[in-house]
Amino acid sequence: MKCKYFIAATLISLPVLCFTACNKAIKNTDQVQSSVYSKNDITDSVYFPYSKLKDLTIDKEASNAYITDIVSKTPAILPYIELNNALLETNDNAYTLILKYTEDYEKSKNIGLSDNPLYTSPYLFSRATNTAILLMLANDYISSVNIEIAVPKEYADTQPVTIEFNRDELEDESGLFDTAKADENSYNELLNLNDAVYADRLFYNRIKLGATKDDIIYRNGDPDKKVSENSDLIYTYGDNNCYTSFFLKRIKNSDRRIVTSIVVHPSKDDIGGAEMLYNIGLLPDEGKYLTKTKVGNYLGTPKFSKNNTDYYRISSGLNDYLFFAYDTEGNVKEYGLQRD
Repeated sequence: MKCKYFIAATLISLPVLCFTACNKAIKNTDQVQSSVYSKNDITDSVYFPYSKLKDLTIDKEASNAYITDIVSKTPAILPYIELNNALLETNDNAYTLILKYTEDYEKSKNIGLSDNPLYTSPYLFSRATNTAILLMLANDYISSVNIEIAVPKEYADTQPVTIEFNRDELEDESGLFDTAKADENSYNELLNLNDAVYADRLFYNRIKLGATKDDIIYRNGDPDKKVSENSDLIYTYGDNNCYTSFFLKRIKNSDRRIVTSIVVHPSKDDIGGAEMLYNIGLLPDEGKYLTKTKVGNYLGTPKFSKNNTDYYRISSGLNDYLFFAYDTEGNVKEYGLQRD
């Protein structure tokens, strides 16, 4: 899926579905829907209940206060942005729902980041998409949803954030949108896909899941180590103390291989520069390893855990995950992306 994302006058097109750990690799070039109705925050995975979708129905002639009350029933996008107003605008029989939020400075600074966490939030775009989808599913006449977020003056960049969603684009790009209103399973899958860590922020030197061997070579040069396992390849950059491995699996009935896993094994000195983590605002304290406690406090409850590894769904696909593997002391010994 795609939305339009603005900061000030700059337009950036971002797909919603959906520093390296080792400098040597750089070149200069959620849970199933709950049956309990509840608003969620950044630490929860509670979807708006399918059975209550009708509660989001908005009359075209409703007052702004009434519309705001209806929208407030949807899961919270972030715990530090607050809905102030919601209104409908019409132009040539096309209805746009405008949702106005304000970022609460006191709540946002509690995240513990030096910069505005709104810009690195792992959930802003996917949960904003959820909100737009929920309201469009409940109201067939809404053609677009615009989300506007006012940024506190306490931050140096005080310009607002605007994210625009178009019904036609959402329907074209999500194979589930058309059926979600009539089918509970499709509804659950659609929200599962979006209430996830935003995949466009997750990459290693611009390499994401689905990238090719040529992409890896272009961004990182020749690997320090190359291993073939049956028809699969593993390209590794770095040494035994600090390395990143790309796992390339052959696509069925094709000679083409794509990245299905990225595994970063950091050193304590280098993890602080990890681009993948930096992009979602999740860095360890200086001179320390990232810990399981810090990951959980920031990303919330993982989709599932196994072998002392936590897996968080990411928005690029239903089988795509961000993972963190911990040692016996609860430090992150490896992290990365995986497509099952």
